[in-house]
Amino acid sequence: MDLDDVLHHAGDWDRYQHLLLWLVCLPACIPCGFAAFNQVFMDRMPEHWCKVPTLISAEWTAEDRKAASIPKLDTLYSQCLMYDLNYTDILLEIGGNKSLDEAAITSCTDGWEYDKVDVPSSIVIDFELVCSKSLYPTLGLSALNVGGLVGVLLFGYLNDRIGRKKNYFLCLTVEIVFGIATAFAPNVTWWIIFRFFVGLTIPAILHIPFVICLEAVAPSKRTLVSFYSNMFYVVGLMGFSGLAYSTTQWRETMEHQRDQADCLRNGKRANLRDLLQTPNMRMKTLIISLSWVVNETTYVGLSYYGPSMGTDPYLSFFLSSVVEIPGYIFCLLLMDRWGRRMTLCSCMILSGVAAISTALLPTDAEMLTLILYLIAKCTIAGGTMIIFQFGGELYPTEVRGVGIGLASFLGGIGLTLIPFINYLGKQWLVLPIVTMGAFSVAGGIVTLKLPETLGAKLPQTLEEGEDFGKDFKGWAHTIQQISRILPKSLRCREKQQEVVNLEQTGSHPNAPCIVPCEHVQDQEL
Repeated sequence: MDLDDVLHHAGDWDRYQHLLLWLVCLPACIPCGFAAFNQVFMDRMPEHWCKVPTLISAEWTAEDRKAASIPKLDTLYSQCLMYDLNYTDILLEIGGNKSLDEAAITSCTDGWEYDKVDVPSSIVIDFELVCSKSLYPTLGLSALNVGGLVGVLLFGYLNDRIGRKKNYFLCLTVEIVFGIATAFAPNVTWWIIFRFFVGLTIPAILHIPFVICLEAVAPSKRTLVSFYSNMFYVVGLMGFSGLAYSTTQWRETMEHQRDQADCLRNGKRANLRDLLQTPNMRMKTLIISLSWVVNETTYVGLSYYGPSMGTDPYLSFFLSSVVEIPGYIFCLLLMDRWGRRMTLCSCMILSGVAAISTALLPTDAEMLTLILYLIAKCTIAGGTMIIFQFGGELYPTEVRGVGIGLASFLGGIGLTLIPFINYLGKQWLVLPIVTMGAFSVAGGIVTLKLPETLGAKLPQTLEEGEDFGKDFKGWAHTIQQISRILPKSLRCREKQQEVVNLEQTGSHPNAPCIVPCEHVQDQEL
C-alpha cells in the first residue's frame, strides 16, 4: 500500500490539508512577494550631478549650479563630470561670465547632488552608488542569487539531519536576522554581505511547506495546492507594490527572495547519481531542469524589468504583479483538461513570442510594449506554477527532494546572470526581454518530450520513476492531444473535405457532399 492509498482512507482534502495551506504555505509565500523583487525600487537611480559646495553655500539654484559647473553631453548635463575651476573666484567675479569652453574637466571631487522629486531615497543615494560605483547594486542582486545557490545545498543537507520543522524554523530565523541587519548596513560592502545571507534562506522558506502540502493531498487536488501557493505569493507581490508606492525609505524594508527551489530531502537518502543512472530518469531530469531554469530566469528577469516598462514604475510593477492572477487561473482551468505538458508548453511559447515581439515595435510605442510585456509576464507566471508541480509529480518520492533541489540549483545559476542581462537594457531597452523570450520558446518546445502526469499516482520508488512514461512518444502524443483540443468546427471542415475528395474520385458516387457538423465526433488521430 502506497501513500496515495493511505490518504484515500485517512482523508486527502480535509481539515488537515487546509490547515497546512493556511498555516504553513500562506505565512511562507506572502512575505516572499514583499522582498523577492524589492531591489527594483530599492536601488532606483535618480538624476544626479557633481556637487559644488561653494555654489550651494552661495544659495545658487540647482539650474544655475549646473550651468556654471557641469559640462553638457549633447543636450544633457553630465552626471559624472564637472569643470575644474576655482568656484570661489567665480563668485567674486562681477558677472561671473568666465568662458567655460577653455576650462578643464574632471570627475566629481565632492560627491553628488540628487534630484529627489521622483526618488526621495534609495541605496544609490545612501551609498552614492553612481558613476564608477554604478555596478554595485547589480553585484548585490547577484549576491542574493548566489546565496540561493548555496542555500539549496546547505538547507537540503540540514533537512535530512534535523528534520523539516526544525529546518524551516532555522531558515525563517536566519532570514529575519539578516533581513533586519540589511536595513542597518553601515556601507555597501556589508549591504551586499547581508543580501547574500538573506538569499541563503529563501528557496527553503518558500518550497518546503509547498512540498509538504503536495504530498499530503489527493492527486486531483495537487493543482489546487500549486494554485493556492502561487496566489498567496502574488498577493504578497501586490502588497509590495502598494508599499513601494507609499514608502520611500527602502532600508526599512524586509528582505526576502523568491528563487523557486526546494531544500526538501524526504524518504530515504538519495543522491544525484540516482537521477542520472537510468535512461528515462536521466532524460526527464535533464528536461525538467532545463524547463525549470528557463521558467525561473524568464520570470525573475521580467519581474525585475517591470518598473522599466511604461511611464510609471510603480504602476508598471503593480500591473506586472496583477497579471499573474489570470495566468494562474488560466493554468488552473487548463492543467486538468489539457494536461501539464501542453499547458506548460503553451505558456512558455506564448510568453516568448510576446517578449520577442517587443523588439518589433517603434521606441515610442510605450503602451503597446507594456501590453506585450504584461502578456509575457502573465503566461510565464503560469509556467512557473506548472513546472513546480509537474517536476514534483514526475520525480519519485525517493528522489523528489534531490531532483527539485538540482533544478533549483541550476535555476539559481541562471538567476545570477539575470542582473547582468538586465544591465544590458541600459543600451537597448528590449534586448533583455528578447533574450529571455528566445529561451522561453526553445524551452517550451523541449518540454513536449516529458510524459503527462494528469491523474497519475505519484511514483514512489526509483523503479516506478524509471518506468513512468518510458514508452511515451513525445511528438506523436502531442499530435494526438492537439487533435483532441482542436475546435469542433475545424474537424468538421476536415471531414467534409474528405467526403468531397471521395466523391471527386468516384469511390462513393452516391455519397453526400456535406456532413452535418453535429455528426462529427471527437476522434484521436
